[in-house]
Amino acid sequence: MRRALFSLLGLLLIVTALAGIAISIGGIVALWQVERTMKASVGEAFTLLDTTMQTTSEGLAVAAQSLAQTDSALISLTTAIQTAGASVDETLPLIDTLANVTTRELPRTITSSQQALRSAQASAQIIDATLAALTSLPLINLRGYDSSRPLSRSLADLSRSLDPIATSLAAMEESLLASKVHLTAIGDATDEIAGDIIDIRGSLDQAQQVIGQYANVVATLHQEVKAAQQSLPTLLDQVAWFLTIALAWLGLTQIGLLMQGLEMLGLEFAGSKRETI
Repeated sequence: MRRALFSLLGLLLIVTALAGIAISIGGIVALWQVERTMKASVGEAFTLLDTTMQTTSEGLAVAAQSLAQTDSALISLTTAIQTAGASVDETLPLIDTLANVTTRELPRTITSSQQALRSAQASAQIIDATLAALTSLPLINLRGYDSSRPLSRSLADLSRSLDPIATSLAAMEESLLASKVHLTAIGDATDEIAGDIIDIRGSLDQAQQVIGQYANVVATLHQEVKAAQQSLPTLLDQVAWFLTIALAWLGLTQIGLLMQGLEMLGLEFAGSKRETI
């Protein structure tokens, strides 16, 4: 009974030892196959990641260049709008001056001229009457005097011809006032647009700063990916060798267990015989 129990235990030890050796050998073979597969997969992943980082960096550079071009265009647009606004501001005093001339000075001048013409007309009527009386005398012959076109009538016609000018000046006043209102609105609009563009430029500046920060982060990450891509194969080799040594040590420990099982089955080794003697 005791012998049979020892034989059964020895058989279990042998099976366990053989299984352990087989696991160690299979584990070492599978480990290096997995290590090669992992190297290839990780290499492809890092290559893809490196390409992605490069593409991202190029995309950020293109975005930064586009923002710089947009900012340059906005600077030119702001300058043009500010110039237009300054022109409007300079035109408004000119309109005020022109309105003053057309609505005050010119009407006063025309009124004064018409009054002077009316005064001259009164004098001309006396002159026309005198000349008409002289021309009626048979002994006096006035050459160059046309009684059908008296001077007073000419002066009256001249005075009446100034009336439409006054009407035109009044109409011009309305146009000038409307133009002033429109130019004032244009000036306000240009100032508002210039302010909006300045705000947009501020947003662009912030976007450029963010892109610069992203570019620095991507550049740093790219360097870390490069470093990891170079160091990872060595690290995988070290891990594989460590596990190989561990599995080999496990396999070697199973040899002693195998020998013990064989001894329990009755097999004697040379060393054990010498100890028995």
